[in-house]
Amino acid sequence: MLFAVVMVILAALAARASAQTAPADAPSELDDLDDAAGVVVVAPGGGTSSDDEVDAEIYARIAASAPKPDQVVAAAYRAAGVDRDPVAHLVHRAHLAALVPQLSVRGGEDASWREIDDPTIARVMVFDVSASWHFDRLVFDPTDVRAVSLETGRRRERRRVASRVIRTYYRWLAARAIAVRAGRPSPRADEAAAELDAWTDGWWSTETCRVANCPPRSDRSEH
Repeated sequence: MLFAVVMVILAALAARASAQTAPADAPSELDDLDDAAGVVVVAPGGGTSSDDEVDAEIYARIAASAPKPDQVVAAAYRAAGVDRDPVAHLVHRAHLAALVPQLSVRGGEDASWREIDDPTIARVMVFDVSASWHFDRLVFDPTDVRAVSLETGRRRERRRVASRVIRTYYRWLAARAIAVRAGRPSPRADEAAAELDAWTDGWWSTETCRVANCPPRSDRSEH
């Protein structure tokens, strides 16, 4: 019995030691810039560092000249059509519609018989026009229930767009800073810039080119 207890304790200690020892071939966090924890910012003059590390001075310089995150998100909202809230306006119009009468028109023919020495049949054309109001819709309208669902979906879409655009923006910023520090092109930065351009319907490329004072398209095509 004592031998079994000792073996259990030794097995537990061995398992604990194995869990605390990191594997030698563990993947580097810098392999994926999508993970914010994988971006290492190095202060200027910090000594020798890897090409995948972000220099703080370069990072700050690029961030200062690039469009701000809130501007990019606002452009993405406009491109996605979620920058405005039409639900409140639609609900207001639905309630005001109760003040507009519903008109109905009916037409027909009426005939009458007269019992006299010379019987005659009289025919007349009849028109009936009526108007009705639904004042209960001033208090409650079925649109109110649908408006709640529409507003929930709109907020969910805004959060999705903002989250994706912000992550792509900072991925571009880090990849761009790494490329400038290494002095080489960055496919990751180009990919992130293309995504931002797609999310903002072309606003990103136009705005970054305006800030960088790009030459006209005709001049760029000649080169």
